[in-house]
Amino acid sequence: MQTQPGSSSGEINFQTGGIAHSGVSESTSSNEFVPRQPSSLVEAGLHRNDLFPLFLKFLFLHGNQSGGRIASQIRVPYGLIIPVLESLTSDMLIGHKRSSGVADDEYELSPKGIEQARIHLSRSTYCGSATVTLVEYRKSILRQSVKNLKPTSLCDEAFLRRIPYKVEVFDPTEVQFRNLFKREMSRMNFQVEFGVLDHLIEYHYKRVGRSFRFCHVLDLLNQCRDFCEFHRKPNLFSKDICELAVLNYFSGMGGHLGG
Repeated sequence: MQTQPGSSSGEINFQTGGIAHSGVSESTSSNEFVPRQPSSLVEAGLHRNDLFPLFLKFLFLHGNQSGGRIASQIRVPYGLIIPVLESLTSDMLIGHKRSSGVADDEYELSPKGIEQARIHLSRSTYCGSATVTLVEYRKSILRQSVKNLKPTSLCDEAFLRRIPYKVEVFDPTEVQFRNLFKREMSRMNFQVEFGVLDHLIEYHYKRVGRSFRFCHVLDLLNQCRDFCEFHRKPNLFSKDICELAVLNYFSGMGGHLGG
């Protein structure tokens, strides 16, 4: 459940195209969290196979690019992508077009690379920042400033009076909430780890005083599904993925509000 990072404040990047950050995992401003700069792909929680599709799709969609531009696009230090470029070159998926600067080359897709890029694009069109590790992502969620408005600040009494007919929708009971969760997990073909739903209800509803909402079920499961889909894994409702969905979904909402 990685959101596609952009260039706005609060994005989650390793560093931009070889331009070093401070190298510490701290907030650089009130809104921006920069994970500690990795010194290897292993430390970054990445494998070459994670980067191959991003490289190929980026070159397919944007044409010939320098190594530095590719590194900037996927937010991985240039030095770490050199072995990946060499591997793609040796596999005849990309080739050198011309030198684009000191110690850098411009790369283009080979016919074989074009074919592979199309295969990857048929699965996902994403070719942005490489994913950070789950630990770093959770840190970023906890550190970032959340400026969500309280629901009570969105409208006043006069506005509500202008809505002549109102329908009260009651919250589900715990039994209804559990049954809906199980039904939707089955419908969405989730593999479910034992005890995760109990953990969710106990620690993120009962202990924090959060009310059950019908909408929470699909919203949380959709976050779990998107995370699994992005990482090309089958739908899994595990404790770690559930915790990530909860952190992302309920950030700044407060225990008693419930969404």
